[in-house]
Formats: sequence, structure tokens, C-alpha cells
Amino acid sequence: MTAYDMTPKEFQRLAETWGGAIDRWPTSKQEAAMRLAATPKAAALLAEVRILDALLEDTHKVAPKRLRGASYAALKRIMGQEDRRMHRAPLFDNLGWFIPAASIASAAILGVCLALVVPVWQPAPQSILSLIVDSGSLAAGVVQR
Repeated sequence: MTAYDMTPKEFQRLAETWGGAIDRWPTSKQEAAMRLAATPKAAALLAEVRILDALLEDTHKVAPKRLRGASYAALKRIMGQEDRRMHRAPLFDNLGWFIPAASIASAAILGVCLALVVPVWQPAPQSILSLIVDSGSLAAGVVQR
């Protein structure tokens, strides 16, 4: 077997992959495939694959007007289904607005609570001195009144 020889299994795989026209096969395999195609078994396989190729290539021509009409009808049908779904959906199905609204409400409630609970207290200028002097924290030997 030389570098250009091909097994029947490889020929079958290439025929099923690339179709019945050997000129569409990879160029490195075409010469060996032509030699193998001369055998009756490979020729029968190519005939089967060419039938499938013919079926796949036989496309029906659709008039552009008909194609545009079908596309428009499909688009209209899709859009109609979307509209119906949107109208039937309940209000709380889409809660994307809930998190920002809850955050703002929580911040407002916290602000009101802090404004009402925290007392407004301003120490008098002598209050710290009176705390030190009246608490008895002065060292022994200091005369207290």
C-alpha cells in the first residue's frame, strides 16, 4: 500500500461525507479515489451517493412574492403571540422594579427613625469638668468641696 492508496472503508466514509462528485473531495484524496472508483463495489457506492446528492440538490423555486408573504405572516403570528402573552401576564410576574423601590423605601424609613430616635444633645461647656470633679476621680489629698 503506497501513500496514495485508499481502503474501501475510507472511500465509503469520504463518499458519505463529501458526496458522489469526487472533484468535491479533498485534493489529496482525489487521485486515489479515482483509481478505487473504477472497481464495481466503489462505483455502486458512488451511484447510491449520487442519488442522495440529486435529492438534496433538487430545490423547489419559491416565488419572491410568496416568500415575502410567508415571512410576513410568520412575523405577524409571532408578534401576535407576544402581545397576547404580555397582556395576560400578571403585574407581579416581572418584579424588576421591586428591589430598587424596596431600597428607597428602606432608606426613607431608616432616615425617619434615626431623626426621631437620636436625641439632640449638646454638652454644656462645663459638663466635662463637672463630671471629672464630681465623680471622685481626683487623686487623694485634693480638697473637694
